Amino acid sequence: MEKPVETIKSVRRNQEGDILNVRTSGEREIGHQEAIFELKNGTISDPEGKMGESLE
Repeated sequence: MEKPVETIKSVRRNQEGDILNVRTSGEREIGHQEAIFELKNGTISDPEGKMGESLE
């Protein structure tokens, strides 16, 4: 059975606005690069666009 896709719940940034880490709806805290990798693989989703332009 396929695991349900988690969503991004919150994003923590430094003073310059760079993403430090991401908390998912599954209560996992992952780093910025891991979050981008998981978004591209479809493991997590960002329906509210909380990661913004960092995906480009």
